[in-house]
Amino acid sequence: MLQRKLLAAFRAKLPPRSEKSGPLSSNPGKINTNPAAPPTPAQWNASAGPMTTPYGAQIDHYIRDLEAHFKNSSEAMLDARKAIEGILTEQAKARQEHCREYVLTFVPLVFTLILFLREQINRSCAEQTHLFLKEHADKCSSLKRVVL
Repeated sequence: MLQRKLLAAFRAKLPPRSEKSGPLSSNPGKINTNPAAPPTPAQWNASAGPMTTPYGAQIDHYIRDLEAHFKNSSEAMLDARKAIEGILTEQAKARQEHCREYVLTFVPLVFTLILFLREQINRSCAEQTHLFLKEHADKCSSLKRVVL
């Protein structure tokens, strides 16, 4: 979205150009006043070498290159986003599978442990009850027990 705004602002600053090329000036020292006409050899920058294409065509080429770059970078970003989303979904699936295995493994163990502890508590309570009743019987009973 930002790329579109930048390109739109860049295009808005450029004056409209016509693709028609005007006649070349016959006088090489005279400055060409027609904005659509390509520059004459006298107007070329000698240090940069002769310009083979008009300035407007170079700007259009530059804009096309920028648009292609933005399109490619957007596509690469979408591909990267899809790859990351794929990795995240795989990670979520792995986490769910781990939780499922955890539940399937440890719930029976915890249930068995609870049953074992319950049985031990019942045995301990029965033993304490037996000892208490034995002491009470020894104190309160006048009969002696005969062990055969």
